[in-house]
Amino acid sequence: MPPTVTVVIDPYGEYRRPRMAGIPFESTLRALLAQSFPAELTTILLTCTAAEVPIVRELVADEPRIRVVGVPDGSGYYQKKNVGMREATTDIVLLADGDCMYPPDWVAEMVGAFERSGKRAVYIQGISRFAPGPYAHILSPVYWRGYEPEGPISQIYSAHNLAIRREDVPAFSFEDTPLRAGLERTLSARIRRAGRVIWHNRRTVVMHEGSSSLHELRMQALGRGYYRMILWRRHPNRLDRVLRPLGYLGIPIYVALVSMRDSVRQLRDRETRGLTGLALLKLPAYIALTIGFHIVGGLSMVRVLRHLNRTGEFPAPEMYDTDGPPDLGRRDDAVVETQPVAPA
Repeated sequence: MPPTVTVVIDPYGEYRRPRMAGIPFESTLRALLAQSFPAELTTILLTCTAAEVPIVRELVADEPRIRVVGVPDGSGYYQKKNVGMREATTDIVLLADGDCMYPPDWVAEMVGAFERSGKRAVYIQGISRFAPGPYAHILSPVYWRGYEPEGPISQIYSAHNLAIRREDVPAFSFEDTPLRAGLERTLSARIRRAGRVIWHNRRTVVMHEGSSSLHELRMQALGRGYYRMILWRRHPNRLDRVLRPLGYLGIPIYVALVSMRDSVRQLRDRETRGLTGLALLKLPAYIALTIGFHIVGGLSMVRVLRHLNRTGEFPAPEMYDTDGPPDLGRRDDAVVETQPVAPA
């Protein structure tokens, strides 16, 4: 008998969305309802704030497999994940986001990976890439290491493409904080200290909505720098502990190091992204834009550190806030729905 499964999904109604959404939440939900895994064994939990509930109601009215779970206003990205994981009563829990496209085999392949990974595995991490767009080849290696082989990996790198056994949820939930980015790193460290592993599943690929304009790309870089500085101060790793005493000088050093790291990733990930033959001529431009992305992130780190030194508090994360009421990214007629791609 296959295990029972709960998919916990954040509809992403209170986060900044691209001007024209390439993957609106309605498309995400349809993809999850069309999974090849047995429908009678699957439950979908939507973790919604009070403001999000009315805008998802019409999408779930006739879907008995979907249940809306309320979360307190002001809940952070990881707090929503935690609420959904605790509410689940099935054998396995999968974490999803409302701005991603899930292939038909996603649930089945993530569940099947537990058989290959063994009992030491806490989380199954699937492959993620940014959906085809003008900046997808720049962003994918910055956020995800798609070239890593099947097997144990050191770090969770996306909370929108994860699976965990329900029995492991109490010990390995995310930190209870309103932060919206970066806590995969701290959870990964806890898993390693416990002698457990994170398993990389290469048999399915999830497409994440990307930036469709330079403005959106800039906002994404600012957000990355913002949360990087918070982690630097609240959850320092070994590199942070070396650089933090240097103050502002540590920021350009950090930017140089991550620029080198992600330039190497651009090279290592080239075949999985189809960059072969003449397409390799694009790599210098991708590397240059990768470095520019990190420079913008570094400027955001400077802003956060300056505000922190002046006031003792972190500034508001304005680059991630929405400009209006909750928005599920309803698709413009001109936007073509992104289709999932086959795994590498």
